[in-house]
Amino acid sequence: MDIKQTQTSTSLPSGYTFDQLFPLIRATLDAGISVLLLGAPGIGKSTLTADLAKNMKKTLIDIRLAQKDPAELGGVYFPNRETQTLELFPPDWVKRACSEPCLVFLDEFNAAVTKLHQAAAYQIVLEKRIGEFQFHPETVVLAAGNREEDHAIVTPLSSALCNRFAHFELRPDVAT
Repeated sequence: MDIKQTQTSTSLPSGYTFDQLFPLIRATLDAGISVLLLGAPGIGKSTLTADLAKNMKKTLIDIRLAQKDPAELGGVYFPNRETQTLELFPPDWVKRACSEPCLVFLDEFNAAVTKLHQAAAYQIVLEKRIGEFQFHPETVVLAAGNREEDHAIVTPLSSALCNRFAHFELRPDVAT
């Protein structure tokens, strides 16, 4: 056994268990800070988010980012002939996030998203709005994605976007 194998087998696992993360993420969201939750595929990131929304008594808006067209995130502009301006027609989820306290869940956040996805996500995370549509003051944002080391589809995120989150990693919690 070489040194690298020895160090790996005796090192402590990174991240937090579901039970450890729940109160940490809850406190972070309650403080108005958006969260980026990373973990292996199928580990329970979506379940944790659904449980948080229920616990926080917020409507869960579940958006699978990699499966959405950027227009489904940020809406589309259409011409207003009377005012001779372009007006934003927002998606239904935006109207809901503006009218009531919600937990906006951007799942698959780092899975093959384009720069257009990242631009829309930046506005959602940083400003908690889409265009002129400002989210309800109690709406919070949680994003989740897979880790590169799990060989899942992962696209590097801009540092400007990454820096807008509190980062947490979910690890398995298996009884031995």
